[in-house]
Amino acid sequence: MSGIYILAGIIFGLVTEKVIHRNHCHMPITKHHVHHFAIMNLVGDFVHNIIDGLIIGASYLVNIPTGVATTMAVILHEIPQEIGDFGVLVHG
Repeated sequence: MSGIYILAGIIFGLVTEKVIHRNHCHMPITKHHVHHFAIMNLVGDFVHNIIDGLIIGASYLVNIPTGVATTMAVILHEIPQEIGDFGVLVHG
């Protein structure tokens, strides 16, 4: 069953990327022209944050120490990830 979820996630990512990248362009970045990778970054970050929230919630259902450890792990991995996302969005 987990293989179906993995395959569905890969297909969802592929379809999302194809929809966003349907027009490949070489135009310079302006305030009125947003590059596609910035939009793809936002979509990916949205899905990533939902999964992080589900993982934190599920870990608290196991027990409180596991929930606290998972929350700390998510916080520590979100800091560099969000800094990287900020750089991508500023560039895009």
